[in-house]
Amino acid sequence: WRRAAEFSCDRAALLVTQDAAVVSEALIKLASGSTRPVDVEAYLQQAREYDEALEKSSRFVRTMQGRMLADATHPLPIRRVAELDRF
Repeated sequence: WRRAAEFSCDRAALLVTQDAAVVSEALIKLASGSTRPVDVEAYLQQAREYDEALEKSSRFVRTMQGRMLADATHPLPIRRVAELDRF
């Protein structure tokens, strides 16, 4: 539930700003700690590559990733930006 709430917050930010690039850039900067401009499209391409690699990975790898993230309070930043782009 906690991770789903983060996605809802991201979507609310999109509704307020009406600009997915602004919200995505803010998420990327928060995750990286950078104050420099970021290439949101390049980050989204990395998200797509991440998804493809995960789909092609073994069942063991997907299971281990799920276990590693089971106790996480927030989704991975790359997932948050990708979900925002899908929304």
